[in-house]
Amino acid sequence: MLYVDYLIEMNENGLMFTDKDSPLEPNHQLTMDKVPFEEGDVFTLIELPDGRLLFKRTSRPSQMELQFE
Repeated sequence: MLYVDYLIEMNENGLMFTDKDSPLEPNHQLTMDKVPFEEGDVFTLIELPDGRLLFKRTSRPSQMELQFE
């Protein structure tokens, strides 16, 4: 899946997709139901041989590992 024209904020704490829905683009915000990931997935940042960056999923927590408030 290729995501085009999304705004991403990246800092020392991580990255965040900052797009929001609008009247002109009501389904523009990237949400969990639109990605093949689950809350709690763990990613490792790696650099590919051509210099591109990849956040590679390295693990998925079991239900027992999730911390609920």
